[in-house]
Amino acid sequence: MINIDSKTLRKFLARDVDSFLKIMFQFDNIIKAMCYRYNMHSSYEDILNEVYTKVWMELDKYDKKRGKLNVWITTIANNICKNYLKKQNYYDKNVILSNEMIENMCHDPKVFDRLIYEESLKDLTELETFVFEKKIKYGLSIKKISTESNIEYNKCISLYKSSLKKFKKIKKV
Repeated sequence: MINIDSKTLRKFLARDVDSFLKIMFQFDNIIKAMCYRYNMHSSYEDILNEVYTKVWMELDKYDKKRGKLNVWITTIANNICKNYLKKQNYYDKNVILSNEMIENMCHDPKVFDRLIYEESLKDLTELETFVFEKKIKYGLSIKKISTESNIEYNKCISLYKSSLKKFKKIKKV
């Protein structure tokens, strides 16, 4: 969830670099989710940089009366993604996020976390996925997973640790 205090917001709008980065870092996962949604995983860093630049350049145009900052920044990110798709000839009107979806992404971290989560699971082996989901999704202990699935306890620990490493590495991309 995007959390912006009034002091940081004032500094942000006054182009204080530290406040700008503090606020913009909170949008990294939303922008990453958009890239995953548009199937542009490899372009994430380029798009992220473009969003940061555009927000910085357009900062004077932000009007509190017209909407919240998080919706404004997320809309800029969405437009950059759409423009990138147009340039790459990947534009598909069915994939474009609606304003309502953008609003939901700003307020519900589960929306973009789920997109990243589903994409991240693709890099795990079948057993890693099994153990990871039992532990994370269903909250089972490693011992219970081991007992129920007839997988050796130490093997379960190893699978869980390796899945966590892969998952964390993917989330940092």
